[in-house]
Amino acid sequence: MHAPLTDLPAEFQRFQNLHFIASGGQKIVFRGTCPQHGAIVLKVFNPGTDMARFERELSAVQRIQCPLTPTILESGMTRQGGQPIPYVVESFIPGASIQQHLDAGSLQDPNVVRLATDILQVLTLTEQRGIVHRDIKPANLLLHADTGAIWLLDFGIARHLDRTALTVGPIGPCTAGFAPPEQFNALAAEVDVRSDLFALGVTLHTCIEGRNFYCEGARDHVEVFQRVQSVPLPRLTREPCGVAGFADLVMALTQIRRSHRPHSAAEARDWLAELLVQYQA
Repeated sequence: MHAPLTDLPAEFQRFQNLHFIASGGQKIVFRGTCPQHGAIVLKVFNPGTDMARFERELSAVQRIQCPLTPTILESGMTRQGGQPIPYVVESFIPGASIQQHLDAGSLQDPNVVRLATDILQVLTLTEQRGIVHRDIKPANLLLHADTGAIWLLDFGIARHLDRTALTVGPIGPCTAGFAPPEQFNALAAEVDVRSDLFALGVTLHTCIEGRNFYCEGARDHVEVFQRVQSVPLPRLTREPCGVAGFADLVMALTQIRRSHRPHSAAEARDWLAELLVQYQA
């Protein structure tokens, strides 16, 4: 379900060539252009969105200033039918999501190694800013069409405002099959960068094996959660590009107990960097 372009508030008439990309949860996403910014992505959130939370999360995203996350060009609130409607304008990043590449069978081993390198770099920066993404998965990662870099999308805002495919209620906001136990058990005080490292590890495992071990054959989310907190992720059957030790890194990232994972994104980043130095030697 999505709003026809003619139903959008007059505020958005300044954007040209708007066309629908996706909808779900609490937002509708359009792609378009504007004279000031060129190609843009317009995210229009539903009336009734918690504005205090929206502003708080938006501020967090703007603090990141990471070259591998979309730039927020502007944000604000307009009205339609007397109801406030928050919106965000982001830079448009050309490319397709890692999930789309997986579905098409077009993801290559060098892409997976680049994914690990780039996203660990992003997480190192965001950890310094005190921000946790909480929804790292193939659908939120984009392979840039021109540079081959991997971008992390929906940073910060996704964890509160976009509930698409997220469990809510007594279970913490998360995507089943990628989130670690401390996150879906709603242990907010224990959710930190190590939670993102777990999700990254599962994502890497999924990319290499071509399937999500936790989700495959599961009856429902409850069974997925039970698997995540009781069954260790199997060791990779192969290492991408023949990078020796990559499987060990993925195993470390996906440890059930967060104290057994790398203590920081920088530690995991440096571990991978050393593996790549040895591989290239």
